[in-house]
Amino acid sequence: MRPLLLPLFSLLSLLSAPALAKTPDARPAHLRDCPAVTPAQVDAHVQAALAAWAGTQGAAFLSARDAALTALPCLTEPLSPRVATDLHLVLALGAYADEDLPQMSLELRAWLWRDSTRSLGEPYVLPGDDISVAVDAARQAPTPLDQPVRVPAGATLRVDGRKASTRPEGLPVTAQLITEGGVVWYSGVVAPEEALWPKDLPPPPRSARHRIGKGVLVAGVSVGAVGLGLQAVNLGASAQAAIIGGRIAEGDPELGAEHVTRFYDAVEISRKVGPPGVILLGVGGVFSVVGWGLTW
Repeated sequence: MRPLLLPLFSLLSLLSAPALAKTPDARPAHLRDCPAVTPAQVDAHVQAALAAWAGTQGAAFLSARDAALTALPCLTEPLSPRVATDLHLVLALGAYADEDLPQMSLELRAWLWRDSTRSLGEPYVLPGDDISVAVDAARQAPTPLDQPVRVPAGATLRVDGRKASTRPEGLPVTAQLITEGGVVWYSGVVAPEEALWPKDLPPPPRSARHRIGKGVLVAGVSVGAVGLGLQAVNLGASAQAAIIGGRIAEGDPELGAEHVTRFYDAVEISRKVGPPGVILLGVGGVFSVVGWGLTW
């Protein structure tokens, strides 16, 4: 058995070593030219924009809004739901400043999406002004339907700061893809008609656990295939021994010495390959199940 098991462990080591060597938790190559930004920094820009709006400092508001949008793609951590919600409010106010009332309505609906009881009063708006009326109209809008999203393998989707497998139909959102290693692979503000991430975005890397599991699975299938081959030889030899043995027991006069030799050779082959075949089938099955489990 030892000569049969040594190739198994050699194959397993060969397949697992690259998985251990790779580090999917490093900063993505497509973001290495992007300065690392924390959610607290984005939040600081958002709160600065809200404070500027309350203080009727238009230039400062627009500068802080643009700074938040510039920083968002460079995030190194998941955005919190609160910051994502406040960002929608800033974008709604910015759309009003840009005289883009349809966009303001969409951003207000996104701001109210998770909690329609939110209110906006002084010093941000005055009772009865255009923004206050728009907030009331957005509150009366139908609840958006959930639109399923196919998340890339090896990633978790966060929509407006929460883990999700859907997006609100017809609303802008903040979207993030987080790898299995916890690395922020993509962050952005996405319009309703846009895909949640760029089509040319590199696929997220799988974790070391997944890659090791894949190696174990391949090793298990390979070992199981060897065991299956040995069992096929065993069954053939056993069948031959059974046929010749039956003829010997019946005293078949046509049997010669060569048939007796074949009988003993078949028995010996079955004795040698049968038990190892069963063991390798079992080992291969166990490795395959464990490997399959690790890939999930």
